[in-house]
Amino acid sequence: MKTKTLIMLALILALVLAASAPRAALADDAVVPFKGTYDMSPQNAGVDPNGCNIQQMPGVGQATHLGESTLYSEALACPATLTQSGSLLFTAADGSQLIGHFSGKISFASYPTVTFWGDYWITEGNGRFDGYTGSGVYWGSSVMGSGKGIITFDGLLLK
Repeated sequence: MKTKTLIMLALILALVLAASAPRAALADDAVVPFKGTYDMSPQNAGVDPNGCNIQQMPGVGQATHLGESTLYSEALACPATLTQSGSLLFTAADGSQLIGHFSGKISFASYPTVTFWGDYWITEGNGRFDGYTGSGVYWGSSVMGSGKGIITFDGLLLK
């Protein structure tokens, strides 16, 4: 009976120690996948001198390494050239951020739904993402005038 009790205590102790061990941080130069999807609320903030729509796009969603998080983007969407570009600011619940920009194409082929796709680059991070960079592709859609859209990111982060 004492032997079984000692074995059980040893197993419980091993499990407790394993569960309480700190998670290892990413090693320097570690590459990890980054995937996320955000529900966006695009708002037109005017038109620039070139006829491009100035947009503010707050969003909420979830991404690997960020968890539930927000995304804010300021962008130019240019109907004449069917291009778009802008800034990206991902913010995790703890305030840590990934910062970058994007550039891509837009299509009105399914009007009033606008589809878009392109490349994005993470140029810096702060908080627990200090020293991170990355890149990948994005795609999504929005129904014009609805104030609703969705965007998906797929790429890699490098520390």
